Amino acid sequence: MYILNDLNVMLLSELKEIAEKLNIKNYKKLTKEDLIYIILDQQAKMPETEIKKIKNEVLETKPKSKEANTEKEKRTSNKETPETEKLDKKPEGLDRKEVEINTQRAEREAERQEKRRKK
Repeated sequence: MYILNDLNVMLLSELKEIAEKLNIKNYKKLTKEDLIYIILDQQAKMPETEIKKIKNEVLETKPKSKEANTEKEKRTSNKETPETEKLDKKPEGLDRKEVEINTQRAEREAERQEKRRKK
């Protein structure tokens, strides 16, 4: 299952590949931010087994070095911990400041999305 922070660090091309696998229409015209939230919405409607299959398909198309990193992330993200605990731990390859910046960006994006939904 994809989480907001995982999607935020992905490239637009990777997000489009996920959107294609999730059968999201008109994904090529969407911005990165919109695409992230549509992916999250779409996966909420799907059984977790299907999402895991799609995630594995996407991982298979990535180069081996990235695949090793995503396998580590996959193992840590499957634990039953609240989002705040995940953010408190230092992810491999990122320092504390980068984690804080990514968290702030995700919070701002969530606020923007909430404003859009209210309109």
